[in-house]
Amino acid sequence: MPIRILYADSDPDTLLLVSKKLAKRGYVVISAGEGKQALELIRKEKPELIILDYFLPTMKGDEVCRLVKADAELKRIPVILLSASTAMLPPEVCEAIPCDDRMNKPFDMSILLEKVTRLAPLPEQPGGR
Repeated sequence: MPIRILYADSDPDTLLLVSKKLAKRGYVVISAGEGKQALELIRKEKPELIILDYFLPTMKGDEVCRLVKADAELKRIPVILLSASTAMLPPEVCEAIPCDDRMNKPFDMSILLEKVTRLAPLPEQPGGR
């Protein structure tokens, strides 16, 4: 069964770039450009991993994360929060966001891919990967 990642980002170029990199690795990417859409897709698709931009239109990433982690059916899904803004937030605000990992933008793609692999490992393929 494929590993599905919901990725929501307000920047369409970043959304496309990261989605392509994840798909090339073998993940199925469900993308959203705003928070309410992301939350609807999360509830419908129940992906194995969620990657959220902090500043999403209609609902910020931290709010989406809090709603996911408060939902009994969804709280097991790991969440990575991405944003340039988290570097400017006080540490206590960042620590209060119930995400499983976070990264500042701009980010190193190889580090993001390492975090994704750790939180949502792909199954071993026959003959190795």
